[in-house]
Amino acid sequence: RAPQWLSALERLETRLARAHVEARKVQQRESSDEVLQRARAVGTSFGRALEKVIDGTPGCTAGALTLEEELTEFATAAAKGLCGSGTVLPAQDATSAAADLFALFGSVEGYARYLKDEVHVPCADMKLNGG
Repeated sequence: RAPQWLSALERLETRLARAHVEARKVQQRESSDEVLQRARAVGTSFGRALEKVIDGTPGCTAGALTLEEELTEFATAAAKGLCGSGTVLPAQDATSAAADLFALFGSVEGYARYLKDEVHVPCADMKLNGG
């Protein structure tokens, strides 16, 4: 009876050790430094993407969108998990971050309105071609 009891305790200890390692990994992923690093990566990615949008083809209206239309398309793609960037920004994190951002403003439209009216993003109502 004692060997079975010891064997059960060893299995329990192994499971607890694995759970402890997993909890440490979660803690590291969710540390403030890690969250800040991911937010910076998102900002850098957004900045690079914005440059491509702004550098569009002059005079070309094919695919031209207003800022709100572009944000709506982005929100749709993010919700489908299509906006990750490898291990730097997993698609699930991008989906969650986009949803959180738009929720802060009530909707995608609310965020677009904020960018237009408060931040004064130039040409927000103009259809631009992102190339």
